Amino acid sequence: MKPGVKKRVGVLLVLILLCAAVFIYTDFSRFFRPEGPDHTVYFRSLFFKGGVVLFTTLLVFVIGGDGLSVWDTRRLRLMAVLIIVADAMLLMGKTAVGIFVFAAVQSVLMHRNSRYFLQGYRHAKKPRRLLLIAVGLFLFVWTLLLQVYVFYPLLEGKALQWVIVIYAVFVSASTWVAIANFLLHLFPRPNSTLLACGMVCFLLCDLNVGLLLSLPGGTARLWAESLIWVFYTPALTCLALSGYQYNTEKP
Repeated sequence: MKPGVKKRVGVLLVLILLCAAVFIYTDFSRFFRPEGPDHTVYFRSLFFKGGVVLFTTLLVFVIGGDGLSVWDTRRLRLMAVLIIVADAMLLMGKTAVGIFVFAAVQSVLMHRNSRYFLQGYRHAKKPRRLLLIAVGLFLFVWTLLLQVYVFYPLLEGKALQWVIVIYAVFVSASTWVAIANFLLHLFPRPNSTLLACGMVCFLLCDLNVGLLLSLPGGTARLWAESLIWVFYTPALTCLALSGYQYNTEKP
């Protein structure tokens, strides 16, 4: 990474941290009101969350010639644009549309992160392959149990439940692909580590989104709402940073 690019990335990361500090303080201070938990959504929190989306998008668009490849940078830029569209849809109350756009985001990420999967899997030793299968089974069971024991009882067969089921398949599969990227060394180690961490955070973020959409109210729903961006911020940041070339190692 060139010195000039390092400086730009450093500035953007500081801005992301500042935005996160403000909205985390704003959101979690609602639990400590003298009169009890405050369920108000404050504009200050929304404003700085928008700042996170803006600065992580800029992280992607300033990659320039310091990316893994032109192809890879284009996929990340498409991801960033789709994320803006998806967040805008959710903000406008178009929940189903926003979730389906996020499914498109996961499709782009799976395409990007699995580019060298067949080569990596063929060269992997048996223990590595078994670990990859175990991770896949864990994510499958995780998704199934959440749908059966959490979202189905909460939504009782509403249309939103099926939207959540479809998206859960996408985000779980995308997380598995990201972990496979790390285990099979498909990308250089710094990139695959950032990618895997980013998608695990994305998975946890979306779990809280599902709870926010499903829970009727109360403190549990407020916790879910407050935790969304605690995971979403590192998810967007790690995915953006996974597109930079940190050394001369080739995928």
